Amino acid sequence: MSSIYAEVPPERLLEGHTQTLLGDLLDALGELAPASPRREYVRGSVQADGAGVAELRFTPPPGIAWSVERIAVVGAGEVTVYVQEVDPRYVVDYTPDGTIAVADETHPIYVPANTDLIVRFEGATPGDQCSANAQVTLA
Repeated sequence: MSSIYAEVPPERLLEGHTQTLLGDLLDALGELAPASPRREYVRGSVQADGAGVAELRFTPPPGIAWSVERIAVVGAGEVTVYVQEVDPRYVVDYTPDGTIAVADETHPIYVPANTDLIVRFEGATPGDQCSANAQVTLA
């Protein structure tokens, strides 16, 4: 048999083609896989006013919603977290000790586009520095 393949061992005949096919398959699978969620941190800090209240408001960019996965607070007094407005109907989380606390949300808090996530410290000493840091996933 006179062929150029006679000089190439059979196990090497598909060597380059197999790598190309495998690469093409992996590329196609990569295009089908969902993108990893984009996580960001939103943070702020403010001094408590004369009534011992400090309020931080975070708003997703226009057209973007958030899923809040974790909130950490450092300050004083008790801390209540609201979505939309400061009203008992909109409470989504609470801690009686805002000195330092972390909430890992088993069920993330959904914040619709153009809606505020409000972290409110009450019962702090006027002038106390109160801070919040939230880990959010863009939805």
